[in-house]
Amino acid sequence: MIHVIVNPAGAGGKTMKTWLKAEEILHEKNAAYDVHFSSLKHNINDIVHELTVKGEDVNILLFGGDGTMNLAVNAIADFEHTQIAFIPCGSGNDLAKALNIPSNLNQCLDTVLKCQTRRVLDVGEVICHTLYDSDGKQISDADTSRFFNISSGIGFDAAVCQRSDASSL
Repeated sequence: MIHVIVNPAGAGGKTMKTWLKAEEILHEKNAAYDVHFSSLKHNINDIVHELTVKGEDVNILLFGGDGTMNLAVNAIADFEHTQIAFIPCGSGNDLAKALNIPSNLNQCLDTVLKCQTRRVLDVGEVICHTLYDSDGKQISDADTSRFFNISSGIGFDAAVCQRSDASSL
């Protein structure tokens, strides 16, 4: 059984359009799947955590971009029993490019359904001992951590990203 996770609002609606095409293909191939749609009340983190907390093998097919994959990686409760396949629907798709995931939906789904490609990927972890806001004011001194699967930046590159995200342009 494949657990499909879709963010209907992802990539300005592109994720949902891709899912609707994929659903037709999965029906044609008689694939066994259960679809989970994220929402503001039941988001990617909630869905992935619920699927992976049981200590059982779980196969997830994630529709989204780099941010969606990052949310999923941070919500996995049991890495040993979790496999994630990824259908890239984002704007940059850096992870998909780095992993040579084809942009053709049929090719992606064929690869997933045939289990043709399996990779064990390292996931990095950043541990923050003290958190500060953008004005340099201390927010917390409790340790917090986040996993990352593509890149992690601190200092200048992180400041540029923060300003870019906050920009109205």
